[in-house]
Amino acid sequence: MYATTRSDNKQGRIVPGPIDVICGRGKKSKDHAGNARFHSTIRKHKDAYRAANTKDEKKMISLTALQELRSRSSSGDEPSRFLKLTSNDEWVDIGDNAAREKISQALREAINQRPPPVRPKKAARKIDEEKVERLLNAQ
Repeated sequence: MYATTRSDNKQGRIVPGPIDVICGRGKKSKDHAGNARFHSTIRKHKDAYRAANTKDEKKMISLTALQELRSRSSSGDEPSRFLKLTSNDEWVDIGDNAAREKISQALREAINQRPPPVRPKKAARKIDEEKVERLLNAQ
């Protein structure tokens, strides 16, 4: 697969790029462009994952998604890295095994997601014209 060795600055530290997947919770990872590509890839493979009958089939689907993300994009961008922020504020690539697990978890969550319930609209109340008129005249 793809092992990340590229660094993005003079100190050799990794800096997340727009195509990298940021592992973690919160707005920073949710809004990151690379995570949007990640979720798009998950949606693309969700139906195949749902239809898979064995663990081996599901593993192959998650590996295919990983290869897709780890390969150069059609626009020629660098391959995606799966980055996690360490306790000493350095970004590290989590590696292919952890990335595949992340993909598998996202696929499981995607196939178990239910659409939000559709609530019926409240019926408009009929206005009793006579009652309104009486109340207005009583004042």
